[in-house]
Amino acid sequence: MSTKVALVTGAASGIGAAIATRFKQNGWQVASIDKNKSNTDLSIEADVSDFKSVNDAVLRIEKELGPIDAAVSNAGHYEMKSINDVSDKSLIKMFAVHLGGFRNIALSVLPLMRQRKNGSLICITSELGIGGGELVSHYSAAKGAQIGLVKT
Repeated sequence: MSTKVALVTGAASGIGAAIATRFKQNGWQVASIDKNKSNTDLSIEADVSDFKSVNDAVLRIEKELGPIDAAVSNAGHYEMKSINDVSDKSLIKMFAVHLGGFRNIALSVLPLMRQRKNGSLICITSELGIGGGELVSHYSAAKGAQIGLVKT
């Protein structure tokens, strides 16, 4: 049996790095897509909000490591601001990374997984997407949108 392959976005630090490490500890090969270099078997520096970059990365991962068995959409962006201080640019970036990033991973890996009839897609979201929180309105809205997309 060949080694399983996991893709983790946002694996350069924090939760993503911990997820990647756990996969490695369990014998998986791990690839990552992050704007920064990650400590994975294959680290691809790219912006998850750009579909072409994500799709190209997924194809490269499958070519170099093999079929992706699990994809974890974890890349995120976080900032605390009053809704009055959230600029259009900040709002767009929040949705592009969280909602757009998950969408781009889904559109890139799901057709391949469906073709093989194998694979799992996981989206790391937040309880703030359900209940909101002080100074995180745009983050909460983006996480809520992720949850809505996951449920479709």
